[in-house]
Amino acid sequence: MSFALLRIALLQMCAVVYSILVVGLIVKSRFSSPAPPFLGSYIRDYGVWLLFVPTIWCIWGVCYMNRSRAKDDDADLAASVGFILLIGLLVLAVMGTVSALTYRSTLLKAPVQTSPQTAPQHTP
Repeated sequence: MSFALLRIALLQMCAVVYSILVVGLIVKSRFSSPAPPFLGSYIRDYGVWLLFVPTIWCIWGVCYMNRSRAKDDDADLAASVGFILLIGLLVLAVMGTVSALTYRSTLLKAPVQTSPQTAPQHTP
């Protein structure tokens, strides 16, 4: 069961690295260096902190399975929690990618209003 936990942890790390690198690359290519605040820019700027999620889960899983009262069901619980975290990280990565690809700033899309050219009226 420890190899299954290791695989889940590696997949979690891959999801985090994907979300940081790919979303960061998309945000950098679409916007200038100070990108507007949206989900993609937050993942690019603070996504490194997401690496603590798989790390903390691994530490919790190992401690939970190696306690003195551990049963066979404890490994299943640790694996299911890790799988739920993996799904959450993948959803966050997909949402960050979609938001980076489809974000439209209202400041960039504001239409320019021009005043009509009116000729001066001559009064007789």
